[in-house]
Amino acid sequence: MHQIPKQELPHIEVPPGGMDIDEMMDVTARLADLLEEETRCLRAMEMDALAKLHEKKLELTLMLEGYQKLLKSKPDLLKGADAEKLDEFARLSEDLTEVLEENFRRTAVARAVNQRVMQTIVDTISEHHRPATYNRYGTNHVQADMPMPLNLNQKA
Repeated sequence: MHQIPKQELPHIEVPPGGMDIDEMMDVTARLADLLEEETRCLRAMEMDALAKLHEKKLELTLMLEGYQKLLKSKPDLLKGADAEKLDEFARLSEDLTEVLEENFRRTAVARAVNQRVMQTIVDTISEHHRPATYNRYGTNHVQADMPMPLNLNQKA
C-alpha cells in the first residue's frame, strides 16, 4: 500500500494581542468550499479536477490543524475575541463538519466502487488464465489463449 509522507504543520505566529480569529475563519471557510468542490467532482467523476484540488486541500488542512493544536496548548488565545466573531466561527466549524461528513461519504462510495471494479478485473483475469494441470498421461489440454471478454462498462 502506498504510504503518504507525514507533513509538517506550518508554524503559526500569534500576534501579541492574541489569536487572529479572522484568519482562522478564512481558512475554515476556504477548506469547506474546497471540500464542497471536491464532493461535486466526486459526484461528476471528474478525477482530473480532484487531483488539482489535492495540494490546496492539504495546505488548508495543515493550517487548520496547526490552529487547533495551538488552541489546545493555549486555550486563552481567543479570550479577547469578539463574541459575534466566536459565534460566526462556531457556525463555520459546524458547516465544515457537515461538508466533511458528506465528503467522507462520497469518498467512501468512490473507494468502494473502485475496489469492486478492480476485484471484478482481477477475478475475470484469474478466471481466464488458470494454470494448466496435467492428466494421468502427463499431458494437458490447454487451448490457445482466448481473448478475454472484459467489459469495463458493466456495473460492479
